[in-house]
Amino acid sequence: MSEITSFADYVTDWERLLAAVANNEAELPDLGLQKTSLADILQEAKTVSTRQDASRSLLAADSKRRREILFEGRAAASRLRSALKGALGGHNEKLVEFGLRPIRRRRISKLVDPALPVE
Repeated sequence: MSEITSFADYVTDWERLLAAVANNEAELPDLGLQKTSLADILQEAKTVSTRQDASRSLLAADSKRRREILFEGRAAASRLRSALKGALGGHNEKLVEFGLRPIRRRRISKLVDPALPVE
């Protein structure tokens, strides 16, 4: 028998084992307790696997919606910022409160002496 590595391979192997035991019950000793134990575990494995598949699809849908929300939110925030600038004016220092940079006057560099003639 080949090496079993995946969850699906284990489930398939357990199903085959239970089917083989059921087909040969007349020739085998009473294995009811062991058979029931493996059947319960197999059922739980299938339930967990189904639930995981559903979670995976929900995760994909949530990830897609999250990207859409980011796109929509960035656009809405941009519109709000523009409206704030329009309402308050681009030079208003109150814009800093909203995370916006107001338009400020340029600072004249002290490196150039206005008294010296420029050649």
